[in-house]
Amino acid sequence: VLKLRLAAANLEKTKQPFFMAAGFRKPHLAFRFPAPFLQLVAGDVAAHDTLSMTVPPIAHHDADPQPDPYTPIDAAIATKWRRHYRAAIAWVDSQIGRVLVELEARQLVPSTLVVLHSDHGWSLGEHGEWQKFSNFEHGTRVPLIVRAPWLPSSAGARTAVLAELVDIFPTMAELADAPLDAATGRSLDGVSLAPVLRNPGDEAAANRLKPFALSQYMRCPADASVPQKANGCLFTDRSQIPFMGYTIRTKTHRYTQWAQWNGSRLGPMWWSEPRWPTLGEELYVHDGDSGFDFDAFENENCNASEPQTVTTLRALLHEVVANASARASRELMA
Repeated sequence: VLKLRLAAANLEKTKQPFFMAAGFRKPHLAFRFPAPFLQLVAGDVAAHDTLSMTVPPIAHHDADPQPDPYTPIDAAIATKWRRHYRAAIAWVDSQIGRVLVELEARQLVPSTLVVLHSDHGWSLGEHGEWQKFSNFEHGTRVPLIVRAPWLPSSAGARTAVLAELVDIFPTMAELADAPLDAATGRSLDGVSLAPVLRNPGDEAAANRLKPFALSQYMRCPADASVPQKANGCLFTDRSQIPFMGYTIRTKTHRYTQWAQWNGSRLGPMWWSEPRWPTLGEELYVHDGDSGFDFDAFENENCNASEPQTVTTLRALLHEVVANASARASRELMA
């Protein structure tokens, strides 16, 4: 709020536009919040609180409070964690509100682009998964809210367009009328989502703009016999990572493939014989997913029942990763 006041004063004095990144650490472990916020939310348990045996174990990350993804935890513990997470969200919402109220007090709302997003998702016991560190929908999906007051068609609108966090920078640049030079524009991984904001009801255009979204996450299992345990890579040098999971999300499916990681060239070895028999493929159906029911999807791996979909998405994933790696190599050489 103080920085916003300083930026607003400088704007009034010099007419110099400002950009401000405001980071909020919550919700995050430990779930701390003022006590009254706990009274605003309720707790419950996940409808599917264990991991399906159809899912390759390497897909799971062992984290508190559930020591075994195949065994439900005590309902009281799950309820407490879910309630405290929601209380932390309520608290941070109030803090974001303080910034927006200050923006309004400075009479800057009509001329200010506001973008709200998080850095990752969060699992709350769905399919035995807690916290983040995964390629599941709960770990990769984030809130994304854009307010551009000069685009009234976007006010209060919701779009089903697929998006990635790498799209935020080019989107903001276009909406703020700050055009990128040709070299910068060519080197960006993301695309501008501005066309969707201008016409959020055009679903066909949204599908053409962004047909898929990508994510990846690593695994460093300590024991081959229990690949879901102690498999974090948080302090592992990227050249020493043994496995990488790549996931591609389309309108109707999420496909994930786990591969050995080549630390020398920093890329996947799709077809190498694994050192440990833990690798696998995942396919989850999202047809009809509105984004509101976090328990209804990704509860069973459908790779065996939809082999053609697996083949198609696997080929697409490999092509996209190969193209990205080739482009990165060219830019590094340049």
